[in-house]
Formats: sequence, structure tokens, C-alpha cells
Amino acid sequence: MSILRFDMGKKSKLGKIIDMHGLSQKELAMAVNVTPASVNRWCNITDGRHTQFEYKLIPEIINFFKSKGLTDIRPNEILDLEQFGIEKESLKIKGEIITENALPGQIRLLQEDSSYNPKFNMSGDFYLIRERKNTNHLWYYIIDNSIKYKPDDNLLIDLPGVVYFKNQVNRQPILMSKISRNGNILSNDLDSGLLALEEFKMENISFVQLALGVEYSK
Repeated sequence: MSILRFDMGKKSKLGKIIDMHGLSQKELAMAVNVTPASVNRWCNITDGRHTQFEYKLIPEIINFFKSKGLTDIRPNEILDLEQFGIEKESLKIKGEIITENALPGQIRLLQEDSSYNPKFNMSGDFYLIRERKNTNHLWYYIIDNSIKYKPDDNLLIDLPGVVYFKNQVNRQPILMSKISRNGNILSNDLDSGLLALEEFKMENISFVQLALGVEYSK
């Protein structure tokens, strides 16, 4: 009988979480409908590189962890952003968090062209939402622009993202730290961080895009 052996080198973020909690790569593979060999490549780093899973699988991977009792895993905790290949030297800043006379997390879309050079190389379709934390520090939220989720998509529960409304003239986008759904309403179910205190009916929401992580500038 032949035995299939995998290179068990340095672990990726995903691999570390799976090992730390004694979870099964095979079960994750079944949950997201890929082969065990694919998950193994996601979990192991060989010669300083590893295979990154598709961004569209992030909600399904997060839901797998939730089914195992890990309810606080965020996208940036399973993405090895520093492993991405070079595609762009800078990312577009699409908007910024409004700090005065606005809902927490409310975004002003920028009319002027503005960009930022991240500390790591990224490939894919991303944009940034900027937030000024104080005079000297900015936060850049990394948003995946490749997928627009419908507001009733079951994969969106407990994930951070930007909510876009059908009437963008009167309703600016909102950055939610932990999207929750109750019937036909989306809200931000989180006790700290950026909070959108207002609840929003799905019929007024155009789409949602996931936030994958945050980069901090000095």
C-alpha cells in the first residue's frame, strides 16, 4: 500500500489555528468542497511560500471554525498577506471613516484619486478604507473588491465588511466590524471597535464586501 506524505514545514496562519485546536484538515476540505491535498498546501509553507486559498472561501472557512466552537476567528487571522505575490505597488483608497457628526463606521467616498503603498505585496482586487485614529496614526482597512455579497447571503454572519446601500446619494456606506442578521435586518453585533449602531433593512442594501484585515501606518 502506498502512503501519501506531505511536507510538514513551517505552518501558515490557517495551519497554526488548525493544529492549535486539534482540528482536521480533512474535515475542513469536506466543508469547503476541496481536496485534502489543497488544504494541506494552504496550511504549510515550503521554501518561504505557500498556496493561498481563494478569497471567496473565507466565509466558508470561518463557518467551519464556528461549527467547531471557534466563534472569534477573523479573516486577517487566517490570511498570510505577506505571502501574496506582487501585482500592485499601491492600493486605491476608496473612502475614509467620518469622525464627526456621523454614525460610527460611516464612510465618505473619496472623489479625488488617492492611494497607499502597503507594507506587504498583494495580488488581487482590493481597495482601502482609511480611518484617522489620531494626529499621527492612520488605519487602512483592506476590502476585497472581487465579490459583492447579497445582504441575505448566509455566509455573511459575524464577519467584518462594508455595507453599500441602494440609495447612495442619501445613505453613505458603513463599515461593520461584525455583521449580524435578525430577520430582514442587518446590524453590527459587536460591543467594541467600529460600531454601526443603526439597523438596516435588507431591502435597502445593495451589497456587502468583506474586510480582510487592517494595516496600521505610523
